[in-house]
Amino acid sequence: MISVTPISGMTLTTLILSAIILAKLGLSGPDGMLATLLIGGVVCTALSMTGTLVTEFKISYWLGATPRRVQWSNILAAAMASITVTGAIMLFASTKGYLPSAAHPNPMPAPQANAMAAVIQSVMASAEAPWLLYGVGAVIALIVEMLACQPWPSPSACTCRSSSTLRSCSERWSRRGCGGGRRRRRLAAPATTAAP
Repeated sequence: MISVTPISGMTLTTLILSAIILAKLGLSGPDGMLATLLIGGVVCTALSMTGTLVTEFKISYWLGATPRRVQWSNILAAAMASITVTGAIMLFASTKGYLPSAAHPNPMPAPQANAMAAVIQSVMASAEAPWLLYGVGAVIALIVEMLACQPWPSPSACTCRSSSTLRSCSERWSRRGCGGGRRRRRLAAPATTAAP
């Protein structure tokens, strides 16, 4: 479910907003960074659990399982995953490390953690946040959303919200291998009836 939900982007957006709000409230430095990370962790976990739970409810309905069983299974799985992931993070931190140092000359790459640290430090520590880049990214996201563009061709991506772009979307997704345009033409064609 993570591949179709924008968990990373929403988490980074939450980090930016919470860092700005906490900085305006006077909480900055290491304490502000920790509070921002905690908020981002809660939001990231809630997003991933919600996306997974929705899919599990749908599949359990098809298979005849009860919502109660699905919920208890998720609670147990979340507890086990928390213990396992925490142990793995601590093990890697002590053996490989995440930052270059004398003890860890070749640390493990942690791109998501580095992105989160860069976002938080730009607002909380250095106060040199790349506001222009954040603004350009927001404008691009709004334009893409208004045009109803999808990143990957899929049957669900063949729907367009604007009637003026319906034809161009249909042609574009048909060329990219999405069957939606062909399906719409097939459905729109008049049905032929056999002669009696």
